[in-house]
Amino acid sequence: MGATTTAGTLRQSGIGCLPALSCRATPGLTVGPTVVSVELSEALAALIGAVIGGVISLVTTVYVQRSSAAAMLLAERRSQERAATAAILDASAALIQLARSSDRDRDAESANKLMISIKTQDVADLAVRTRLEEYHKILSLANGVHQMTGRASTSITWSAANHAIEIIGAYRRGEKLPQPRPVWTEMLTAADEWLDINNG
Repeated sequence: MGATTTAGTLRQSGIGCLPALSCRATPGLTVGPTVVSVELSEALAALIGAVIGGVISLVTTVYVQRSSAAAMLLAERRSQERAATAAILDASAALIQLARSSDRDRDAESANKLMISIKTQDVADLAVRTRLEEYHKILSLANGVHQMTGRASTSITWSAANHAIEIIGAYRRGEKLPQPRPVWTEMLTAADEWLDINNG
């Protein structure tokens, strides 16, 4: 029925049917919407690709910026730490010279001990910083160590400073820290005992 109606419609419009073609209807043929659907899918795929590309680019940029900032911060900390250990070496060498001098310069000693205390806080490595804090404790409690061990204060300063120089030297060279010398352990123990007695 549908095919006859379609053929009749064509004849009435003056178009007619070509001899080589049948004037039968082809149900289900929707060319226009299919083309639109394909174009929409392609456009959507291109949009998704652009979004994904943008996200990847953004993530990469953020990662590179953060990595660069972290590297700069690490380099700054290493530079600061190296300057700090250099200052401690200089102060320790000065203390050794003062300990050897016949004329004791208490102001210079105090200044160098203070420098060691301040610069120790710029050392990031916990093991090194702990040893340097022990070093400063021995220096600042030299009189107490003298009372507990009978060692002269100049000997205490000289022994502690020399071992501290060994510690810093090994650290700056990237070597394993040396084991505490027996005299170092003795002086540190004496400093702690003196504190216990006087703060108890």
